[in-house]
Amino acid sequence: MTKTNAMTDLQQPAPELPDSAVGTLLKEKYGLHGTWRALLSERDQNFRVTTTSGDRYVLKIANAAEDASTTERQVAVLNHLEISGCPVSTPRVVRSNDGASLETVEFDEVQYRCRLVTFLDGAVQSSRPDTEAFAVSLGEATAHLLGALADFHSDVADQPLLWDLQHASQLRPLLDHILDDALRNACRDVLDDFDEFAQPILATLPRQAIHGDLNSDNVLAGERDQVAGVIDFGDMVRAPRVCELAITAAYQRGSRQDPLQFVCAYLRGFARHQSLTPTEAELIFDLVRARLTASISILHWRQAERGADDEYARRSLDSESTAAGFLRALDALGRERANTEISRSLSI
Repeated sequence: MTKTNAMTDLQQPAPELPDSAVGTLLKEKYGLHGTWRALLSERDQNFRVTTTSGDRYVLKIANAAEDASTTERQVAVLNHLEISGCPVSTPRVVRSNDGASLETVEFDEVQYRCRLVTFLDGAVQSSRPDTEAFAVSLGEATAHLLGALADFHSDVADQPLLWDLQHASQLRPLLDHILDDALRNACRDVLDDFDEFAQPILATLPRQAIHGDLNSDNVLAGERDQVAGVIDFGDMVRAPRVCELAITAAYQRGSRQDPLQFVCAYLRGFARHQSLTPTEAELIFDLVRARLTASISILHWRQAERGADDEYARRSLDSESTAAGFLRALDALGRERANTEISRSLSI
């Protein structure tokens, strides 16, 4: 199915295969027996599977609106990372009984593409206290991941994705769903700044494959404030590498007194392994604000679209409750001071 616009996947309800169909799929396609429980997902249907022998996997059933090439790229990038020597742990693709990386399952006359990947141990970043040490480790992991993805040359198309920072201007129609006047105006100002300061420069920068969604639920923490792994490549796009840093930095939220505390620690970690140009560094402030605006506007739109009973919207609004406060803190800090601290962190 070909996507027609950036909202297609988000508007299409997630698959709702019943337990009986999931059990049949696991048994017939993968020869697995055990138990499973649902995992929250924005647009897919995911399960954590534990076999009778104690092995753990994640079964991912793709949204019916997702283009087949998008699903195939998610498999291809995991295979690429597995052989690349990247030190960042990512899930491994598990082949079916027929040796396929992707399978299909039919339910209610709809065909869904599905895949099985290994389960990674670790607590999601959002479940633990923020520390500068972990932010530094995440910066290093981002540098390693971008390095490994730089030569990933699969057809990472410019898929129309509402979360894609390169096209933040497309968020404007969603702002009407933000009922708080001050917050709505602040988000509109962010998009005005993006159009003026960021978008013209982004278009001139070299692009590569990026994860595109290193939010605090896709980053796993291990012992001693170290990153244990990265999951969910569903928002992978080809974009300037600075977009990866800005997306991730948007979730390193400091206090009102020191809003860039964890952002700067994150950038210090990145700078241990890769260097940004001054031009890239100057984009971070506006790109972080654009990502925060995306989080705020998309989630308010989704709540209006799906209603208060939508579990993903409800839980995401809870988890994103700090986004508006972080945006206000950055606006109060200002571009000039933020850029000075960012450049210092990157040793520019």
